[in-house]
Amino acid sequence: AFIPETLPASAASAGAPTTAASSLRQALAQWAPLLRVPELGAALAVNAAFSAAMAGGNAALLPLLLAGQFGLAPAQIGSAFALQGALTVVCSGAAARLADRYGARTLLAPGLLAMAASMAALPMAPDMYWAAAPLALSALSQAMLASAPTVFVAGLVQRDLRSHAISLMRTSGDVGWLCGGVSIGGLLASWLGTGVAMQGAAAGLAA
Repeated sequence: AFIPETLPASAASAGAPTTAASSLRQALAQWAPLLRVPELGAALAVNAAFSAAMAGGNAALLPLLLAGQFGLAPAQIGSAFALQGALTVVCSGAAARLADRYGARTLLAPGLLAMAASMAALPMAPDMYWAAAPLALSALSQAMLASAPTVFVAGLVQRDLRSHAISLMRTSGDVGWLCGGVSIGGLLASWLGTGVAMQGAAAGLAA
């Protein structure tokens, strides 16, 4: 919604200005009808919460936890992330088939609960053997929620509003990344410690 290609044809043909302020106003005008669509708000919240968990938990706290609690070296931390990513790729096909068969909506709540359970259990693991299960659960959650919210939203709106709905979903994810990185990975970790911050974020997801 912030580039000329996503503007309405009438605005593009009229040579509408594409400054940041005008693009923001046009985006808000395009998003206004979408916010009246039932269930869209819940999908946006799920997408933002997932992105916040990924930014604050997986990207910020997980490397610190692997190094501090489990004593992993940088190469071992990288290997753990690589294995987690490989498992996500493997599970993505199964998640897509479930979404096709039962609807993308059915993956949203289980995906968030899986992420919350992973973040709650990981700080309590006594060693990496026990940590493998929460890490695998996190990979499964990522496979379920990587595309399900966007697919769900695309099916809620009319075809001419689909690109704007996907843009709005991307924006909610960006907001989640920003808020998660600052709140979970920054403030909570500084105040409470890595493990407690991750478990606090898990409680927020489960709620």
